[in-house]
Amino acid sequence: MAKCQQAFKDLKAYLSSPPLQSPSKLGEELFLYLAVSLAAIGAALVREEDKVQKPMYYTSQALRGAEERLGAEEYPRWSIHTDGSSNKQAGGVGIVLCSLEKDKIECMVHSNFPTTNNEAEYEALVAGLDLAKAVGAMSVVIHCDSQVVTNQVNGDYECKSEKMKKYFEQAKKRMDELHAKIVQIPRGENEQTDRLTKAASMKHMITLDKEVDTGSNWTTPLVSYLKDGTLPDDKEATRTLKVQAARFVLIKDILYKRGSCCPYLRCLNTEEANYVMREVHEKVCGNHLGSRSLVHKLIRVGYYWPTTQKDAQVYVKTCDKCQRFGNLIKQPTEELTPMTAPWPFAQWGLDIMGPFPTVVRQLKFLVVNIDYFTKWVEAEALVTITEKNLGIKNHYSSFAHPQANGQVKVMNWSLLKIIKTQHERAKEIWPEEFPSVLWAYSTTIRTPTGETLFRLAYWSEVVI
Repeated sequence: MAKCQQAFKDLKAYLSSPPLQSPSKLGEELFLYLAVSLAAIGAALVREEDKVQKPMYYTSQALRGAEERLGAEEYPRWSIHTDGSSNKQAGGVGIVLCSLEKDKIECMVHSNFPTTNNEAEYEALVAGLDLAKAVGAMSVVIHCDSQVVTNQVNGDYECKSEKMKKYFEQAKKRMDELHAKIVQIPRGENEQTDRLTKAASMKHMITLDKEVDTGSNWTTPLVSYLKDGTLPDDKEATRTLKVQAARFVLIKDILYKRGSCCPYLRCLNTEEANYVMREVHEKVCGNHLGSRSLVHKLIRVGYYWPTTQKDAQVYVKTCDKCQRFGNLIKQPTEELTPMTAPWPFAQWGLDIMGPFPTVVRQLKFLVVNIDYFTKWVEAEALVTITEKNLGIKNHYSSFAHPQANGQVKVMNWSLLKIIKTQHERAKEIWPEEFPSVLWAYSTTIRTPTGETLFRLAYWSEVVI
């Protein structure tokens, strides 16, 4: 009983005299104590005086979020956030790749085949690893909100179905190549990829319907020569191949054509060329260009194959919408009306388009503005046309009709043509799709200036 009473008195004495921070002295020896757990870390710096240790400074911090998943062996890595989802029609994949310099690459992939949610998560994982390898990442950490996929890859869960085992094997193979590790994160920390996934799983989305053929094509002799030094048996063919190869370069087993005034152009085979032409001509941000403008845009976005001009002409001639909505010029010629615009965005022309089919939010009109100097276009969808929502104040005056040069009318006609060709059977979504129509028009070379509207307005080319 006496020992218990003494221990209680000692405890009271200790609690009633908490340690106070002690000042240090020049040249004395200090001690650093560290305490580390899975949930918190702490450190105390102490000095010794008369064989009694007195604290100088102490700190502690609770580990939260990603800090809880950091081990002692961690080193700088690329990070990948992945997410996947599926519905009855198709699936979608969202990927956010972050470099060591904190540069972010967003990617979304539409799966035009039915998948389960877990299979969609594996699709996102495999696509993210392929993207990381393509940009040259040497080591990555993957953040995934799927408990099943994370635990299967880490070995905590077992893959039972044959399809999931195949996904697992593909994922593990890529992870071993990139020295990757995967960690599970809460869904709330994966909002950016979740947004991309939802957009990718929408009905109106660019889709790759079939695998691209990678068999023998016009690039095969060039790749074989640049990679292995393989030459044909015929001397004339050998000489021709060496001359051609001087204009090409092989980067990570991908063939590019050197350009005198543009970056390297990726070389495509026949299947790839048809797919790219279809995407640029009529898919998202396409505006059913003519053959010459289509070739220019293909080169500007970085693609090349020897028969680009010929293939573009054939493709445009066989495009059903280009034939049905093609330009039929019936207006008689008239004298031009010059418009003086001293500098960019100093003088604008305004006109109204509509009414269009009424859709969500009752939008049915478009207000279109064009800058007379750069020809840059701005447009906005409205419910009604009034003085208030346009910010216009009406003044009555004597009759005067300032003559314009019809530039806005021509612009309206061009935009209306693109809307018709792109969304003929989807009239109810024109407000959502109109920004892509405007973007397609602004990034296409115009014949009078030889430049895109984007370059004239911002003095630089579009980089995607």
